[in-house]
Amino acid sequence: MMKIKTLIYISVVMLSIGFCVPARSQTCFNFENGYQGWEIPVWAFEQKDYVGESAGISSEQSSKGDIALKLMCDFPSRTWAAAIVEFEAKQSLEDERFVSADVFLPRKGKHCQLKARIIVTLGSGWWIMKGKAVELKAGCWNMVTAKFDELTPEEEICAGTAPGNTASAVDLGNIRKIAIRIERDASAWDTVKRYKGPIYFDNIVVGRDT
Repeated sequence: MMKIKTLIYISVVMLSIGFCVPARSQTCFNFENGYQGWEIPVWAFEQKDYVGESAGISSEQSSKGDIALKLMCDFPSRTWAAAIVEFEAKQSLEDERFVSADVFLPRKGKHCQLKARIIVTLGSGWWIMKGKAVELKAGCWNMVTAKFDELTPEEEICAGTAPGNTASAVDLGNIRKIAIRIERDASAWDTVKRYKGPIYFDNIVVGRDT
């Protein structure tokens, strides 16, 4: 009985400090026990074009279980803007192939042209690599996936030199951050509506089998 309790305790501690290391695709973050390290990064509050206001735990929507991460944001019309939540912890995911997340946009965001993508920060240079953007359908859960062999460099690299576009250049043994970014590429000539309200995240998965 003592051995069973010890194994359970070790499993809980490992999940609380970093990514799970799944044998197959499985949920690593479902927010049933809190934030699990996900938050709006401090730097995003300092950028005018990042419009995330607060992040919290909510039972209003969920794709798995009863709880999801809720991001309050205020996207203005006619300008590029983004909102982001991230998990920062040095991890090795070199045996994995993708990370995915479920994202829910309420119905009132129907004509706001919001997209979601997964961002991976990696390597000693903290290189920023991005997955493909997915247009969010309002009123339902959307799966957003970043396949590690399809990541491309962010246009602006925070530090160091971009590692390139090839899968071999992506240092999955040195993952620094996983982030989910909501974004909209609007211009002064667009008639895109303002969106002020919540966006929900749940069932964040790291695995080998899509």
